[in-house]
Amino acid sequence: MLWFTHELCSDVDHFRHECDARFCSVPCQLCKRLCSDQDHMHGLEPNAIHLCGQEHLCTAVCSAPGICEIETAPQSIEATFTGKNETFQYTKYTQAAKRLKCIKPIAPGATKHRGSHNHSLDKKVVHFCEDRCENCGYFCTLPLGKLDVVIGPYYLI
Repeated sequence: MLWFTHELCSDVDHFRHECDARFCSVPCQLCKRLCSDQDHMHGLEPNAIHLCGQEHLCTAVCSAPGICEIETAPQSIEATFTGKNETFQYTKYTQAAKRLKCIKPIAPGATKHRGSHNHSLDKKVVHFCEDRCENCGYFCTLPLGKLDVVIGPYYLI
């Protein structure tokens, strides 16, 4: 049963839909624009896909192993490091591991892109090691897989 017709009263049950609309009136699944399908009734098809016909950006997060970005911000805390050979003052920093959004475009007419999700189109993009220093808690800043053994507590900072 359909409603909102041009010739028939919409508050009376009916089986024929007639209106002046030529395009689908359902929003695109990937953005807020209207579906570009020229069949006004295609939304009644089972599993109908509603797309606007434009390119979209992927909204998934990067799926590559490791950390995409290490965000560092100073805290107003002065701390003292006491090592085997020396002692020094330093400003503590907080670090947050970030997974960035995928930047691969989704082609017009498609609901997803080919391949994995990645935050960069650069083939040599660096993802960082997910390990933290057991002494200070900072993330290792070497590229993922570059060092299997940590050499000293502050070698990787």
